[in-house]
Parts: sequence; structure tokens; C-alpha cells
Amino acid sequence: MVDNVLEMIPVYKSADEQDDEKWIFETIEPSTIYASYKNGDEMLRARMDYNISKITYRIDSSRYLKESGNTIHRQANTWLEDLKIKVNRSLGRIQAMKMGYKNKARDVEERK
Repeated sequence: MVDNVLEMIPVYKSADEQDDEKWIFETIEPSTIYASYKNGDEMLRARMDYNISKITYRIDSSRYLKESGNTIHRQANTWLEDLKIKVNRSLGRIQAMKMGYKNKARDVEERK
């Protein structure tokens, strides 16, 4: 399922295909995905912990975003929110495709 999500996210790039301003999915572990966003010299690394029912997003680290204690440049939160939107849209597309396959299979069964 996670691999499907990564393939469906329009900005997905592997570490080898980095552009100057994209989300890069770095590491996939059981129940955790790490992704980085780079904009010039600024960098944000996000951690996504997931289970069957939800995904929790948090900032893992940053560079040149004025991170100090519990504060960080507001742009970091905008980028993290952008990641949430892209992942949720991708999950929605996957669910719609699954429903489409189920509906097609049901239609075929009904025709028999």
C-alpha cells in the first residue's frame, strides 16, 4: 500500500532524481516514512508514522529554517501541510481505483 501511495504522489522523486524544489521520499520503514523538501538551501525533513487507520505527520529536522525548541519558520508548516494534502489526495485516488475495480468485478459477476 505504501509503495502505491508513493507512486501516486505527483511530486514523488527518488533521491537519485532530485529537483531543486520537491518532496523526496528517503526512507520507508515498517510504519514510518521519511521525506524531505528542499527549496534552495532550506531543507525540511518530515516523519510520517502510519497504521491502518491514520497517518501522523511531524517535522523531524530542518536546515536554515530558524528551528529553535518548539518554533520553526512558518514556511516549514506550509510545506508539511502541502505534504499532507498530496498524500491524502493520493490515498483518495487509490481508494477510488479500488472501488472502481470492485464495481467492475461486481458488474461482471452480475452479467453471468
